[in-house]
Amino acid sequence: MPSGREKKKSNGYWPEDLVDDAIVPPGRILSEAAEELTHRTGGVLKAEPVQIGEPRSGELIYAFYLVAESLQGFRYELFRVLVPAQMYPLEIRGGILDTSFQPGDEQAFRRKLQDLFSGDKVRKVVSALVAESKQQRND
Repeated sequence: MPSGREKKKSNGYWPEDLVDDAIVPPGRILSEAAEELTHRTGGVLKAEPVQIGEPRSGELIYAFYLVAESLQGFRYELFRVLVPAQMYPLEIRGGILDTSFQPGDEQAFRRKLQDLFSGDKVRKVVSALVAESKQQRND
């Protein structure tokens, strides 16, 4: 039996085990983070990872927005994620960030998102938007 790194031979040009079904794409990870924010804020605040830009550029670009529906759909871009065709290393930049980050794999990307979401800047924006949203709901 071949080891995990050995490639299975086929009669065609492409190997039979060409696709790795265990890969979790960055877009799905961002969606998971968005769902968690909605849950943690009781639906007062939502997050939307939105694919933007020209996919012909050789990379996918996601903008990660905070959305406060009760504030007339107010949207705040926290950051962008630039995902190359091979996925990693990807780049997180823009929005609330003072610098960019280049996580080299899925686990590093997940850890960086956890760090960003627990940082003071993001916590202040989330708290402010939740407070303002709750006030609008009560008015």
